[in-house]
Amino acid sequence: MRINVNIDDELFQKATNFSGLKTKKAVVEQALNFYVHMQAQQQIRQLRGKMPWGWDENTEEGQTDK
Repeated sequence: MRINVNIDDELFQKATNFSGLKTKKAVVEQALNFYVHMQAQQQIRQLRGKMPWGWDENTEEGQTDK
């Protein structure tokens, strides 16, 4: 995909320095991949405590000291 954006020069230079990548495209792609990864982790964190794990310590299957 081709896109034109205005990015803060200082911010982009910092990103380039931190990443060590050689091209602008590589820096932008790495930043987008990182953003997507962080958002996916956030969605997983929001599920904490909301998913049944199939383990109930009060049932016979959950007892370990038979």
